[in-house]
Amino acid sequence: MEGSVVPAPTDIENPLETLRKELDGLNRLSPSRCIYRVPDRLRRVKKEAYTPRVISIGPFHHGKEALKAMEVHKKWYLKGVMDRTNLELNAYIKKIKKREKKLRTCYAETFDLESDEFVKIILVDAIFVIEFLRRYSDSELQKENDCIFGKPRMVEDVLTDLLMLENQLPFFILEYLFKKFFILGDNPASVRSLSIQFLRDQGVTAFGIELDDSPRVEAKHIVDLFRELLIAPMSKEPPMTKTKKSATTPCIEKLHQIPKLHTGDTTELVLRNLIAFEQCITSEDYCISDYVSIMDELVDDPKDVGLLVKDKIVENDLGGGDQDLAPLINSLSTGIVYNADYFYYGDLCRELDEFYGSKWHKWMANLRRNYCKTPWTTISFVAAVVLLILTAIQTICSIISLK
Repeated sequence: MEGSVVPAPTDIENPLETLRKELDGLNRLSPSRCIYRVPDRLRRVKKEAYTPRVISIGPFHHGKEALKAMEVHKKWYLKGVMDRTNLELNAYIKKIKKREKKLRTCYAETFDLESDEFVKIILVDAIFVIEFLRRYSDSELQKENDCIFGKPRMVEDVLTDLLMLENQLPFFILEYLFKKFFILGDNPASVRSLSIQFLRDQGVTAFGIELDDSPRVEAKHIVDLFRELLIAPMSKEPPMTKTKKSATTPCIEKLHQIPKLHTGDTTELVLRNLIAFEQCITSEDYCISDYVSIMDELVDDPKDVGLLVKDKIVENDLGGGDQDLAPLINSLSTGIVYNADYFYYGDLCRELDEFYGSKWHKWMANLRRNYCKTPWTTISFVAAVVLLILTAIQTICSIISLK
């Protein structure tokens, strides 16, 4: 009949009811979240810096075709541990099953994985990470036919993949499994201590610095631990107030307050993942993001890098030299969101602005830049000044003698 309302088919669920069920099914955001996807605004700048090259750890990259070859190696490590402990696989599975709910809350997104599949991923990967760190710290545990340590290049690839934000496992499950299946006799080691040994080497490789583990630092995963160890010396200083950042030529004495930047093959990858983690957490303590920001302000072109290298603010081990380092430093801060009310180097920036605003300092900088570039120009300038002074003296003496 014209104008009548056709009833909706009974087999189609009401959209509002569907929405209600979806809302009821949402999980509360857990305070345990510590492993995140890299924000798109950072990933778009350099995708490969956040993408594992040889191995997946955890559920984010599990099953990707390019990483499947390492799955066999991970299972060999698991089998080796099982043979050493004389325990059945079920003993390991039970330990993970009991902690599955807590494990899932550590990731910032939910996974469409059945319980058994999720437990399998965590178990295989967790045992691998622990065993890899053990073998890395003790060369006597490295066998000649080791599928990873028998290939030095493979070791380096695994090391860098372990420093990617999306390739993390919560420390609590690593420490738990270590205590249950790896502690032999009076062995005082822990996953944390093994990780610090590994990170110390990475600190030297990526930044040219020794990591200091005092005071004791608590962390949620390897990337978090690395960040905490790096910023520990900075955290001892009082907070600084956010001020306008300086983009001017700095006073070198002031710049020596900044940690030295050592740029090697892995520095960019490590920095990008540490920054990505800072951009995901709720904190006012964005020391590494702020550090990258001020370095970006100081560098506009290779000449700026050359000055920083000359005065030992930057140590450049990149093959391309200053020409490649300038765009690298500039790109590191792309996509970073800053805290508008807090900047670690705020006081330093203000002091640099004041230093640069001084007319005397500007005059001296202009003198050095235009007349004292080389020893010969300096000698010529000094000679000209002396000649001018002598000429003035001679003129004065001539005037006096005429009186």
